[in-house]
Amino acid sequence: MFNDETSPDITQKTSMKNRGWSTVRCDKILVCLSGPTTGCAPFTHNKNMSLTELFKTQFGVVPAEQYSFATLLKAFGKSCDLSVLRQGWCGLNLANTCNPLRDNPNTTPVKSTHIARIGCIGDKQATCFPDDYAFGVGVSSCKDGYGCSAVGKSQNLHYRCDYVHGTLMETAYLYVQ
Repeated sequence: MFNDETSPDITQKTSMKNRGWSTVRCDKILVCLSGPTTGCAPFTHNKNMSLTELFKTQFGVVPAEQYSFATLLKAFGKSCDLSVLRQGWCGLNLANTCNPLRDNPNTTPVKSTHIARIGCIGDKQATCFPDDYAFGVGVSSCKDGYGCSAVGKSQNLHYRCDYVHGTLMETAYLYVQ
């Protein structure tokens, strides 16, 4: 997705969006890592709204595909040791709050240690505070080395598997249907 003010250069490390981000209404997002046919995971949300509206107003959206950490990692061709993961949430616009509708992950300052715009968050304990695992696009964490003030500002495909974390320097392509 390219910003109107940027050139179509996938080597850029900045967040890039086009007019479709705010104008095209959709019910499904297809997230791909290497083009429209490989390394893809669909997220069917059936909200019939633009991505701008979706990510500003809809929280904790569970897609029709109902991913687990393992199935989403597999769809993207990635792996991670999930043996100690006890609880996980996958979907759109997730935050590790007990009540994502009340504790809006878009507010500043963010009251969450993890945010996943598209992906999964999880925990080694069965609590509502999953701060050990995260994977997806627009994922950020207090514990990833960037600090809590940067939560929600991640611009890349990101992961955190317990205390192993990093940014996968891959472009994520978003297609809307």
